[in-house]
Amino acid sequence: MNTKERGLALLGRYLKFNETEVNELREKIKNLTYNRQHQLLNFTILGNGRVIFLNQKQDGWNIRITGNGPIREGHLATMESVRRNIWSELHE
Repeated sequence: MNTKERGLALLGRYLKFNETEVNELREKIKNLTYNRQHQLLNFTILGNGRVIFLNQKQDGWNIRITGNGPIREGHLATMESVRRNIWSELHE
């Protein structure tokens, strides 16, 4: 299993994407890398002309989105808000 596939499996597991959503993300994402630091995950997602940096923290997730406009960043407290942001950015 390559890095992108393993990253998609982790993304699906941690953010509760179902198999259909993971397959759709597989088509949209050009490159996906991840690393684990002290039991927390960091993802870098390249797709749809954007780069999404997603860092898991003890109290939620930090997200930074670059490309196609100004840089947007912030803290997302719930998994559901992270899912919505990733989904909307890759499907615009």
